[in-house]
Amino acid sequence: MAVLLDVHGGECRAATYTTGTDARERAAFAVEGPYDNWKKLIIENQDPIKALMQGKFKLTKGHLPTIIRYVDSSKQLLASAQTVSTEFRR
Repeated sequence: MAVLLDVHGGECRAATYTTGTDARERAAFAVEGPYDNWKKLIIENQDPIKALMQGKFKLTKGHLPTIIRYVDSSKQLLASAQTVSTEFRR
């Protein structure tokens, strides 16, 4: 499962729930990781770039230096994800 975000100029123009394969094909960047790591990222408010650098997630598509330049954007995406009513499985 995946969420494909259309983000441009500091605005999220669309979010589409899709398959991982579809997201990888269509997105400029793909960050992937185990379910438990995503859950911890959201619940524990971890730093997304730090988690990426620690190997908890992998950049499977895209340019790492570009991702690193947008640290504040990654934190804003996390803050947005935290506002979505979510029930995590155990």
